[in-house]
Amino acid sequence: MNIEIHSGDKNRVTPSVEIVRDILEKENMKPIKGIYSKPLQLIMDLGKDYAISNRKELNNDWGFLKSLKKEMENEKENLLELFDTYYTTTISDNITPADIQRLTMHLETRMKNFMLVLRSKKDRFFGRTTGRKTVHLRKENISKEYEYDMTKIYWYNENGKKLRMLNKNFGASNELNFIEMFQDYLINHIDGIQIDGLNMREELSSLDFNYIPDLIIKLDGETWTIEFENDKNNLIELGVMFELWNKYKKTYL
Repeated sequence: MNIEIHSGDKNRVTPSVEIVRDILEKENMKPIKGIYSKPLQLIMDLGKDYAISNRKELNNDWGFLKSLKKEMENEKENLLELFDTYYTTTISDNITPADIQRLTMHLETRMKNFMLVLRSKKDRFFGRTTGRKTVHLRKENISKEYEYDMTKIYWYNENGKKLRMLNKNFGASNELNFIEMFQDYLINHIDGIQIDGLNMREELSSLDFNYIPDLIIKLDGETWTIEFENDKNNLIELGVMFELWNKYKKTYL
């Protein structure tokens, strides 16, 4: 799609790749929702003052995922720099118009896919649906039908067409089994993370108030407590972001 920009009596057609670049520059990293993390040392220092309001405040710094946020921020800067360098560099004589078109489409598609990662929390960029499945319970010797949450995740191919990348099953609609799924993601995709609930929960025994987080991890020598919001919509959106970022890294980085 081209957009005409009027300047006096002249019209200038702005290529879509420039528009995508400008949109990307304005795109900001939003606070994550559905998951809250705090350093264990902070909780121990606050003691009983660590109230519910402290736990549920938005993670503007992404908590223990701040390294992930930094990765994305760096990729945004690198991508904009890559575009500006490519778009303003004199092309050598042995580059054909077909080469230019192919390179431009590749860069535009890469920027679009990165924006899918940043915008994964917006419903219009992925489809949420509910399916039905029948399972047989051997112990009770009965068949039971249940609903499950299915999310359609989309991706732009090299021709710039948005296609369904995969259907992600997020479990039974009436269950919040995201903790197990999220724990698996952390183990598989974040280097150096340790998840040892039994030993790390012993550290909580020194607190003078009752506090049991959903998950405890250790990363880069620091212990973090993690709590999940009782809102599956936010947790699914977070899961979509993880899937898209993992796809992006495998494709471009």
